[in-house]
Amino acid sequence: MKVKELRRVVLVVGLILGFICNSANAVTLSNLYSVNLNVADNRAETRNKLLPDALEQVLVKVSSSTEILQNKELAVAKQQVDKYVNGFSYKQNEELYKLTIQFNEKMISQLLSRLGRPAISKNRPLVLLRLIDGGTHEDVVAKLDILSNRYGMPIVVPLLDLSEMHMDAKHVGEVASRYRADVVMTGKISHVSGEWHCEWQLFNSDKVVVWGSNGANLDSQLDLMVTHLAEQLTTRYNAVTVAKNVVGNKISLRVNGVTNINDYAKITAYLKNLAPIKRVEVKSVLNNEVVFLISAEGGKEAVTTAISLDRLLTASVDSDTDGLSYKVNL
Repeated sequence: MKVKELRRVVLVVGLILGFICNSANAVTLSNLYSVNLNVADNRAETRNKLLPDALEQVLVKVSSSTEILQNKELAVAKQQVDKYVNGFSYKQNEELYKLTIQFNEKMISQLLSRLGRPAISKNRPLVLLRLIDGGTHEDVVAKLDILSNRYGMPIVVPLLDLSEMHMDAKHVGEVASRYRADVVMTGKISHVSGEWHCEWQLFNSDKVVVWGSNGANLDSQLDLMVTHLAEQLTTRYNAVTVAKNVVGNKISLRVNGVTNINDYAKITAYLKNLAPIKRVEVKSVLNNEVVFLISAEGGKEAVTTAISLDRLLTASVDSDTDGLSYKVNL
């Protein structure tokens, strides 16, 4: 990163995350299980050499974590990488080829489960990044865009609102309400005597999580921030299940408002594709109500968290301790 002749640069950053269950800010990442690479040719030998690295990339993007790369079981998966690939395509661009590798969603989810970090839903919170010191800082935005793609965390930079320049704990609720957000994070990045100093605050309900880092390379500090933020969010929303390689007992999931076969097919496919859910069975169909029996890692809590990130189903007030109850938003 090139730094102009500035003795001190200070950025104040606010990250507003739309993570409430009916949030309009949630983003569905359609390219979560694909990797794009620039290659010199379209030979199978070249492609096969790149497949293990591509597998690492998709695992990091789906799980929002690099921790899994240290797992010894990953080496075994790399030796059988072909079975995780659905297909690939090439597009020639001047002297290079753009290679797109599409991985199998279910196989990747199962692999992540074995590695101890099950896949997070495709529906991710939209991160609104606030740069409040008046500069555009295209270089910082560009670096965060790269990290956003790497970790599967959608980040945008909205226009500056001067009323938020001096945001503190007392105003977090107002800011969250304004953006229909559930979590607010602020940070300060300073460049002093050739070293970058970063301080971050994550407002989590009535608790404030504070951490910092410093070093000569700003890229590394931003990477640390994003990875720590991802850990905080997955912990809060129980996206990382506590039961490794264990499928929980069957859960009754009742869905009202299923009026036709298309609705039925759409909801069934949706449930089967949710990361925590490993098996879906139909218990009964009566009038406009379908009762499913599902098996899931992490139990009811993991299922409700995954469903809350999408707007297809809305929790019903008659949910009870024996099962889950939803209504359709089609």
